[in-house]
Amino acid sequence: METKHHLQKLLTESNSPQSQSLPLASKAQLEEGDEGGLNIGKLIAAVQRRMLVVASVATTVAAAAVVYGLLSKPVYEAKFDLLLEPITAENKLSISPLNEIKTEQRSVNETEIKVLQSPKIMTPVAKQVLTQYPNADLTKLKFERLPNTNIISVTYRDPNPEKIKYVLDLLSKAYLVYSLEERRSDVRMGLQFIEEQLPKLRQQVESLQERLQTFRQKHDLIDTEGQGKQLADRLNLITQQQRETQTQLARTRALYNALQQQLQMRSPEAAVVTALSEAPRYQALLNELQKIQTKIAVTAAQYREDSPTVQALRSQERNLLPLVEQERRAILGKNIRVSNQLPAFASTNTIRQQQTQQILEAANQIQTLEAENKALAQADMVLRQQVKQFPALARQNDDLIGQLKIASENLNQFLTKREALRIDLAQKQVPWQLITPPTDPVTSSLSLKRNLMLGAVMGLLTGIAVALLIEKFSNVIHTPEEVKDLTRLPLLGEIPLKKDASSVQAGVTELVKSINPIAKSSQQKSQTQQQTMAQFWESLRSLYTNIRFLGFDKPIRSLAVISAAAEEGKSTVALHLAQTAAMMGQRVLLVDADLRNPNIHKRLGLSNTVGLSNVIVNDINFQDVLHRVNCEPVAVKNSDRAELSLSKTSLEVESLYVLTAGQIPPNPAHLLSSQKMQNLAKQFESAFDLIVYDTSPLLGLADSNLLSAHIDASLLVVGMGKAHRSALAKALESLKIVGSPVIGAVANGVTTGYKSAYY
Repeated sequence: METKHHLQKLLTESNSPQSQSLPLASKAQLEEGDEGGLNIGKLIAAVQRRMLVVASVATTVAAAAVVYGLLSKPVYEAKFDLLLEPITAENKLSISPLNEIKTEQRSVNETEIKVLQSPKIMTPVAKQVLTQYPNADLTKLKFERLPNTNIISVTYRDPNPEKIKYVLDLLSKAYLVYSLEERRSDVRMGLQFIEEQLPKLRQQVESLQERLQTFRQKHDLIDTEGQGKQLADRLNLITQQQRETQTQLARTRALYNALQQQLQMRSPEAAVVTALSEAPRYQALLNELQKIQTKIAVTAAQYREDSPTVQALRSQERNLLPLVEQERRAILGKNIRVSNQLPAFASTNTIRQQQTQQILEAANQIQTLEAENKALAQADMVLRQQVKQFPALARQNDDLIGQLKIASENLNQFLTKREALRIDLAQKQVPWQLITPPTDPVTSSLSLKRNLMLGAVMGLLTGIAVALLIEKFSNVIHTPEEVKDLTRLPLLGEIPLKKDASSVQAGVTELVKSINPIAKSSQQKSQTQQQTMAQFWESLRSLYTNIRFLGFDKPIRSLAVISAAAEEGKSTVALHLAQTAAMMGQRVLLVDADLRNPNIHKRLGLSNTVGLSNVIVNDINFQDVLHRVNCEPVAVKNSDRAELSLSKTSLEVESLYVLTAGQIPPNPAHLLSSQKMQNLAKQFESAFDLIVYDTSPLLGLADSNLLSAHIDASLLVVGMGKAHRSALAKALESLKIVGSPVIGAVANGVTTGYKSAYY
């Protein structure tokens, strides 16, 4: 008991929170974040595992490519460069003036490259080539557009240089002929289009000309600008004449009124005036004169003074004036009855007669001016109506002129373009240019290099594909992720693979030194080896911590370490897990329950004369056959994974006890399922904090399943590179059938992705 209490005190620091790993729930959450999608890490790991296959296949394919390149005939290569200047009917039919045509240069596109490869061009060339070279392969022609240019480079490769020269010569000539024919075809299409449009354009021009002529004749328009100015001038003249006539009329009326007041109209004068007013001839002549004067006023508003119409009216006026005067005199003389009064009248009333004459003239002039004013008002109204309508007429006239101008220009441009296309059709200049004639065939210096590169790449890809294919159909488990996917159990730990025994021993020594400062190391190892072993033991401490957290509500007192098949490291995990729990302050019992092939005693160098089987059969007290690991030098052998040598000087764990298997019984399953075993398991739990059972493999044996009835939980160990998928599936099925409580899985012998960045 003193030894046990001493070791518990010694290992108190190792059970601190800093030495424990994450709780299982946290670890599970971290692992779930890596699931889903394409796992590149798995592919890389698979390729690394099959690196020998990848290297072998890649080397074979690359060597085959080299041999093929060395044994194959030399390949010759030649080319020619062709400058394409696309000519289309669209460019030819531009209706802009010739000196203003600006056609943007188009770049060669994929469509035009397809045209170069079209059967229309290639079929005639192929027929000629096959006639000369029946085995010619024109699919080796390569078409490439030089960057930012309209230049097409045509390359041909073949072992026969004469064939290359023949093919490229024929093809270059065919392209030039094709370009010329295409140009002529485009020109013909342009001419046809123009010929179809010319009748329509001519008809349009003629129609506009007729409309313009009819419009001008209807509205008497010749020069709209000049005629508009004339209308304005005439309106101003009529307005001025109206003002003058109105002024003269007012003046005449004033004179007439003054004469009336002065004469007071005596009877002789009234008789004379009456006689004049009653004379029909006189009134007829006077009315005729007024009509002529009215016509003169109206005509003067429309025509110039020197026009024939105005002059004729003026002549009539001059002829009527003497007749009117003559008739008036005749009337005045006839109405004087008293001859003796005539002299007196003439002598004494000469002034009055003159005044009477003036008043008569004033009355006549008033009538004339009123008629003239009326005529001027009518003329003013007519002119203002014409001035109001003239802008609309002028606009219609200008619109017709503009339409006629555009139609005429289009017609002239089409006629000009037709002549230009006829000239182009007569030309024989080839639009495309062969800027680099077919070169002389030369050997392709890149053939061997290309074969080498292609062989290396194809070999590598083929090797990877073969490796992945082998990996896909492989039945072996290699990664912890596969363990999680197959078992659907929490992955409680990942134990790394270690093959250097001295490194393992050094790591254990360093681990004990970190727990017990009194312990001394028998050997000094490198820092790398110390870190490696620190990682190894830290993985075991993490495993034990996760198990403890799983039993937080109900502590796990007994644990069976199981595996699907042998050689998966089950015994190694059980041994190191027991050691780790003991070093962390637990009173631990390691029971070798593999009664068919026990090996715990071999790993620890213990005697197996008496053990578990003897205790069950012979009713021996189990405390009498227990071994404490520090009683004798301990040799721990981890199969092909690790070999560990421990001694009292390197590891003193007083709280770790071992119960070996004992003599191999004839029926191990009967012993493990017996009531005595059940009672014994209860005694173990009352005496120890943790009991770790090393069991037989699951496949083909019922031992582990029978033992699970007496324990709290089981821990499934899966050996990386050793466990098979089918075996693991069968083992899981058997555990499911018996209802064995499996708390999680352990990946043993992990080779990749383990080293922590902390170290």
